[in-house]
Parts: sequence; structure tokens; C-alpha cells
Amino acid sequence: MQPLSALLHPLPPTFVPPPATPSGASSNPTEPTPKQDQNPTDSVFSQFEMIKARMAELILDHYCHPNVGKPCQCGQPDAFATVECRECWYWEPSCAECFIQGHMNTPTHWAEVWDAGRGYSVRHDIASLPGTSWIQLGHRGEACPNCFEDGLKHDFIVVDTNGVHSTRLRFCTCNGSGTYVEQLLHARLFPSTFVRPRTAFTFAVLKVFQVHHLESAESAMAFITSLRHLSDGFFFDDIADPYDQFRDAVKMWQILTSERRYGHHHNIDKLLPHRPSQDLTVRCGTCPELGINTELKVQRDKYREILRYVLVSLYLHLFQIRLCADGNFHANHLIRHNDLSRNISFTEGRGLFPYARLYKAYMDKALGLVAAENAKEKTTCSFLKAVNKQDTKKFIGSDISGVVSIQCAYGFMISLVNLDKGEKFASTDYALFHALIQRFLADPESLRSFLEVIDPLLSYDISCAYAAKILQRFLDNLPELEPVISRFRFLIPLLHIQNHQDNCTYLFSSAYLISAGHFHGEQVEHPWSYSNPFAGQARQMNHGNRIDLYNEVFGYWNFKKFVNTPALLYNELVRAGKLRGSKIEAFFKLCCLYRDKVHSWDMESRSRRVKGDDGQVQSPYRQSTSNVPSQTRIFNALVADQESSTDESKSSTQASIISMLNASISLRKSQLQLKEKLRFENKHHLAQTTAEISTIRHSASKDMKAFREVQQKLFPQLEECILKQGLVTNLEDQLLLTPADFSVEDCLKMNLDSAALIEYRLLEGAAYDAVSQVRVDVRFLSALLGERSANDSGVAALTRSAAQVEEARFKRDSTIALYNAIRTCLLRLGLSSSDSALPEMNLASTLRKNTAAKRALGDTYEPDGMLWTAGMGDTRRLTYRPVNNTQHTDSSDMVATQSSKAPKHTLSGSPPLVSDENEHEPAHSDGNSGWVWAVHAPSKLTDEQVEAWMSEGDRVQWFRAEAEMLRWQEEWELKLIEFVRTICYLHKMSDIWSTLGKSTPNQPGKSAYARKMASQLLDQARRTEKIFEQAGFSALPTENDVVALALAERSKLYDQRSDVGLSAKPSWL
Repeated sequence: MQPLSALLHPLPPTFVPPPATPSGASSNPTEPTPKQDQNPTDSVFSQFEMIKARMAELILDHYCHPNVGKPCQCGQPDAFATVECRECWYWEPSCAECFIQGHMNTPTHWAEVWDAGRGYSVRHDIASLPGTSWIQLGHRGEACPNCFEDGLKHDFIVVDTNGVHSTRLRFCTCNGSGTYVEQLLHARLFPSTFVRPRTAFTFAVLKVFQVHHLESAESAMAFITSLRHLSDGFFFDDIADPYDQFRDAVKMWQILTSERRYGHHHNIDKLLPHRPSQDLTVRCGTCPELGINTELKVQRDKYREILRYVLVSLYLHLFQIRLCADGNFHANHLIRHNDLSRNISFTEGRGLFPYARLYKAYMDKALGLVAAENAKEKTTCSFLKAVNKQDTKKFIGSDISGVVSIQCAYGFMISLVNLDKGEKFASTDYALFHALIQRFLADPESLRSFLEVIDPLLSYDISCAYAAKILQRFLDNLPELEPVISRFRFLIPLLHIQNHQDNCTYLFSSAYLISAGHFHGEQVEHPWSYSNPFAGQARQMNHGNRIDLYNEVFGYWNFKKFVNTPALLYNELVRAGKLRGSKIEAFFKLCCLYRDKVHSWDMESRSRRVKGDDGQVQSPYRQSTSNVPSQTRIFNALVADQESSTDESKSSTQASIISMLNASISLRKSQLQLKEKLRFENKHHLAQTTAEISTIRHSASKDMKAFREVQQKLFPQLEECILKQGLVTNLEDQLLLTPADFSVEDCLKMNLDSAALIEYRLLEGAAYDAVSQVRVDVRFLSALLGERSANDSGVAALTRSAAQVEEARFKRDSTIALYNAIRTCLLRLGLSSSDSALPEMNLASTLRKNTAAKRALGDTYEPDGMLWTAGMGDTRRLTYRPVNNTQHTDSSDMVATQSSKAPKHTLSGSPPLVSDENEHEPAHSDGNSGWVWAVHAPSKLTDEQVEAWMSEGDRVQWFRAEAEMLRWQEEWELKLIEFVRTICYLHKMSDIWSTLGKSTPNQPGKSAYARKMASQLLDQARRTEKIFEQAGFSALPTENDVVALALAERSKLYDQRSDVGLSAKPSWL
């Protein structure tokens, strides 16, 4: 054998060894060192290219060992080294006798026998070598002393990870040796049948397939085919095909593995009497399980004080189950594949699927009642057509059209039921029934505790239709659970709800539901991406095998979720803590901004949901649709209001410094308008824009002429400067020569210091006016964009609204530019650049979620800008993405990533820059609204109506900010108690397995397995505690401590409410 270091020798001619490495670095002179700026992957491939030829030679050398044909090392006469094992490391060629002796405990290694006539090695099974004709079971491979008859040798197929072996086995006949099946199992061979078996599979091959199958959806047929290829890479069709036997063995192996893993071989049911007997599901450690991870059952008196707070709606989430429902039509089943001879399920009724006969009886009854009342279920949401448009043609050829699932908020699969030609509500009802019985209500005590304490939520993408008659359906079909169902609150996942009508947002969105936390509900889709690759296999199986397959697949899914729960909890807890802090700050900034209004707003009930005469749901989180002006009327009113204030300024030509300086602000605005229009014209070359420029220039020229006449009379010392400016060709480039255009020294020289003070005051007022106007412009633009998306169709309407949107955007950008130009003048007149009252303004400063539209996906991560939060600070959208905390990490750092593009332009400086017409609008400004069509008669809009409309937007903004603050506060509290529950669950289950290990002292294998399970769960508990400490919490061992912390943090919020003039305790509670 060549040493490993020879692998890189001789060096390729083009390779130059690197210089000596410093201490601690690799000192192998043959090991190429990549350059600092070199891609590591490229470096590996470059190294490979340099040694590829030598590697190929060394690999080919294995096809003929240099010692082949020489005398065997055993020294026996006529013993030559002709047999080689290429699966053992460094096996020297030997004679057949030595090979057999060396492989008594590894008889499935292939024997590569050198054929001198052919000139290469031929693969043989060990039983075909000279000197033996069988593999002996028992006696550590030695021949059984009581076995003298050739009849005890049997042709056998043994399947291992390296291929399919057609071999011969000889069973032991000693007293106490056991049956053939027992002898095979002692040898770690799993028989395919149990009467005169002739095929067996090693435990190793069954374990390997189980993992490969669950990780990659590899089918049993593909796996066996690959093993046949490993046996003979050319004549693989000549190899025995044990597919049928392997399929059955895998099914039996899986149920044995599952029952062992879930503790049923140790009689775990006696320690978990509240769970269904022989349960085969992996449970979520965060979901409350009475007596396991929540102490309400065993210490009810101690927690009586806690319950007093929990029953208050603000704290329902602390003792809450959050379920999700969803259907999947990929998991269908074809009618023709139902082999009744093998239609056996080992897991039916014990896992996710209910007993088929009970489910069928229920559906026959339920569908009969539905047919009598309404032949077709329809949704109440006119925007959601998923149920009404189900095309039954796609289900032709299928006796099962898919499945509907119930999952927990962490994506643990709890129950599955089959669907028949569509997603019927009755099927979802039974899935929910099975989930509750299987997971939460298996005994009467659990049912009573559930009704007393637990707050149940159900997220379903068609909750608006599903929840409408759910109580009546349960009363008719499943009356024992009707009291439980009556306590459910229903939600729609936050992504799916975007496809519903606006009413559904205010009725079924978790964003506006007290004690719902940040329950987005979309995790219900995650398991399907894992299970769908198995669908092709499942739809071809009979019903029993299909049920067992999906129970196994989702059991593995749940297991992986269970292992990764601590890291997920860490990420979500840290994210909730960060967002909770920012939402609290944003809300109380708004309270200060609207201090004169928040007291009256705070009196409103947050749970108010009333349908108006127009069919629209009225909610504190929705902008009122009553007496709301139409799109065109708002547009005309805002233009008229701005022009009237401008005309008043321009008409003031009194010979006074105040009037002149006041008029200069209007001129600055006209100059900015000209610059923006000219820039737009250079880009688009529109005749209309050219005409507008001419009109603005003509009007501004007249105003400038009048301004210069007054200026020259009031400030004759500026005559020379005024004459120089008269030589400037373009009006927009002329300096107005007010004190803001001069340095401090020049102002003193020209006796403009008193005028500078006046101008500073006027500019300061103008700056605040510009801020107010920007608010109006942004609100208006947001409403225009929303209405255009929702209601405009056809070329004429779209063209007209596009022009209005363009004009509104131009007005917004011009006002922002005006503000920044005024601020630049103020800086010259003495304003501090760090003044927080008048900071620089850009588009990010104007960000505000559209209050006229329903809540959009991702709104909670999008903060309002400086303009709306009284200078809260950086307003860029930040999505907090914690590090992916593995179980061993010691880092708890946060990674903040900017999720939105930076603006193309910054609106600052002189001359000011205005945004491009394609620049990003404030987030979600294109949300849907429908109020414009509720008013038909055109009429003049009064100032009071405009102010009422704008004030309504402020109110909705405040309520939504409060809702976001409370949801993230609830989410933070929820993650804390889920961390504690997970730790309690792991410790409890570890104790249970430890008890099981002590209960079988006479069965060391059973005890060892139970101790191993107990140790793994305890290790997971300790890792979870360590991760909890990384998140900053190490002294919250019980639910009681979490509740106490939640109450303390809420008390701080109430103190902050008092600081902004609100009552300490919300009056609406």
C-alpha cells in the first residue's frame, strides 16, 4: 500500500510549492495554498485538476492488487492470494480459506476472486467460495456442532446496503437456539415471511432506506433497483429482484420502529393515561398539554390567581391553542390501485388519520344533512372563489381527491382526513374533531380544563365561509364538542386574506384580534412542500399502505420540527422583542403627535365590528366610508386649497419687508416647479408639459418683476445685485437676493440683519406649512393609487387616473423640494443642522401605511416615516432576521437587513432634487379601497370635509399602531411561555422514559433503550435552557413567572399611557 502522502506525488510540472507557512498553519509542502482573493470552490477544483491524472491511476490500481497470485500469508501449501475484499480497509489478497475466516462476522462483503484466465477479478458471494457452501447462523459464524445434514442448508436471498446476495444459510439446531425467525433476528436479519423464510434484509439496509426514503422520497422500487446495480453494474437484470418482499418488510419495520420510538413496547400508556391508547404521533412541546407542560391540572389552587388574569381578554394568549387548517389536492388516490389482499394499515386510528369506518359513517350522515339543506356550499366572501369554483373534472379517476389537515401554529401535523371530490366543510369539521380528541380532549378532566381556561384559535383560508355555520354543523353531527367549538375564534392567514374582500380583513385578521399575537397562519403550507414528493407513490398504493406512508412521512416531519423547536423559538423571541420595542416607541410618538385627539379615540371599543347600510364592516381599524369624498373631488379640493393660499401670498404687494419676504417664498416655489417641469420635459418631451412650463414661467415672470420693484425700493443697497440677476437668462436660476441668499458677513455689510430675523421667522412658519402640505399630498397620493388599482378599468379611466396620479406625485415631490429649499435657507440664517424639529426630508420620511386601504402583508415590519412619528428616527424598513441559532451556538446577535431599495434621489440641498416619477411610493400605497363609488353626486368639497377626511386617516393610523404594538407585545409574552412549556415538556418526557427504563430490570435491552431516550430528551432540555439564556432569560422556570413578567411589562405600558394623557388602564377593557 502506498502512503496517503504519496497521493500528491509527483508534483505536476506547473505547480510551484508555496513558501514556508507560519506557525500553526499547514506545513505540508505538497498542499496547494489558495490565494487570499481566490474563491475556495475554485481553489478545490484547481487542485483537483492538478492531481486528477494521478488520482485516476490510483483508483485503477484497485482493480488489480500487486500481491494477487502470490502465496497467501497463511503459509498453507497451494494457498494463493486470489481473493480480495474491497469493502474492508487495507485488506490484503488472501486465499479463500483466510477470506472466510476473516469474514465470519461480515459475511455480506463481496469476495473479488482473481480469474487468471480472464485477467480480472470476478465478484462472488462468500457462500460460493471453495471450502464452504453456507453462512452459519449462531456460534459466531463457526459451524454448528449439532448440524450434520445438508438439508439444513437453505438457498437464501440476503439484502444488505452493498447489494442483493443470492447465498445459502445454515440454521443452528442446538437446544434453545430458537426458531428460524428468532435466529435471523439475532443475526440482525429481518425475514420477509415468518414460515420457512427464504429472504431477509439486514437491519442496516432497512435503516438506510428509512432515512433515505424520508429525506429524499426515494421509492422502495428505486432503492431495490439501485441495490441490484451495486450487485452487478452490467448484468443487473440477472440479479434477484426482492422488491415485493422488501416492500412488506419495510412496512413491518416501520411499525416496529414507530411503536418502539413512541414507547409502546415499554407500555408508556400507563404513565400517560390522558393520551389516546397506542398513540403514534409526535407532539409539539409548545402546545399546552395539561399535566405535561402546564401545571393547571395538578396545581389548580396555586394557579387560581393566574387564571383570574388569564380570563381577561388581554392575556388569553398565555393559555391558548392555535390551530391551522388547510387542504392539499396533491395527496389524492387513484381508484384502480386498491389491492384488497394487502389493504392493511398498522397505523389507522392511532396516528393522524381517523378510523375509516367511523369517518365514513360520519360523512354519510353529514353530507345527507348538507344535501337536504343546501346542495352546494358557498362562501360568504364574494372575492374568494376557491370553494365555489372547484372543478370536479380534475377529480375524475380518483376515489380520494386529497386531504385536509389540522396543524398547530408551529406546523406540527395533528390530524388528516381524506377528501371526496373537493374540500367540504364536513371533512374539515371531522379533521378538527379528530385533532381535539387525539391531542387535547382524550379524557373528561382535559375537557373540563379546556373549557375553563384554554383559548382556541383556528386559522383557515376560508374561515369567512367555514365559520358561518360551524356551530350548527357540530350540533347536528358532533354534539359532544359543540361547547368547545363555541369558544373558537377564527382567522384567515395573512397572505391568503389579501385575496378576500376588505371586510374579511377586519373580521378575520390576527392583526386586529386581541390576544392573537403575530399568528400569521401561513406555516400551514410548509408541510406540503415536504410531503408532495411522496404523492406519486401514495396515489398508486392501496388505502392501507397510503395511510401508513403519510403517518410515517408526517411523523418524521414532526420529529424534525420537534428537534429544531428551540432554535426557532429563540429566533422568534428575539425578533418579537426587537419589534415590540420599536412598536411601543412608534405608538407613543403618535400619542404625542395627536395628543389633543387620542383621549376621545381611546374611548372606542377595539372589538367593534358592525356592518353598515352599504355592507361594509365598520371597525376602529378601518377608515370610515360615510360621507367620504370621491377621488376626483379630493383632487380638485386639494388643488383649489393650495392655489387659494398661493394667490393670497402673490396678491400681497404692499411696500413692506414682511410682505416682500413672504412673497419670496412663493417665488421659490415657482422656481422649483419650473426646474421639475423642465427635468420632466427633457425626459418625456410632452407638448402638455411644454405648455405648462410656459404658463408657469409667464406667471412667475410677472411676480418676479413686481417682487424686484418692491425689493429695489425697500433695499436700494441691492440695486447692483438686482441688475446682475436681471442678466440671468433663466428665471429659475435667478437668486431672489433675500437675506437667506447672503452670508452672515454680507448681511451685516448690507444692513440686512433685521430683515434676516424676519425672514427666519417667516421661513420657519413656511417650513411647518410645507410639512403639513406634504402630509396632505401623501395622503392624497396614497388614496389615488389605491383607488386606481381597485376601481379603474378601461383605457379612458386608466389614462385619466394616471394623469391625476402623476400630478399628485409632482405636487408631493415639489412640496418636499420646497421644504428642503426652505430648510437650506434657514441653515444659512442660523438653524442648527442637528435641529430635530426640522430635519432633512426625503421619501422615507413620508412613509405611512395607507389608512384608506386594508392592512397589507408585511405592514407590521414597515414603520411609518419621520413625518408621521414626530421624528422617531431612521424610517427605513428593517426586517429583523436573527441568526439561525443551532443547538450549540453561543451567539445571540441580531442581524438587521434592509429589505427595501434605497431611494434613487435625496431631496435636499440647493438647488433641491425631486424624485423621479418612478421612485418608490410609501409602502403599500397601492392598497385596495372601494369608498369612491359610494358617493355619486358631484359637489363642491368644503374645507371642513377635507379636514374631517384627513383626521379620519390619523385616527386609523393611531389605532393600527396600537394594534401592532399589542400584537408584538402578545407575541413576545407568548414566546416566553412557549419556551418554558418546551423545557417543561422535555423534562417531563425525560422523567417518563427514565421511569420506563427502571421498570424492566430483567430486560437490559429495553432498559438501555429507555435510558437512551431519557438522556436524549434531557440533553435537549438542557440545550433549550441554554438557548433561552442566550435570549436573555434564565430565571423563568414556571408559567407563573412568565405571567408575572407579562403583568409587570403591561404595567409599564400603562404608565406610559398616563404620561401621554391617556387613562392608565384602557377604558375599552
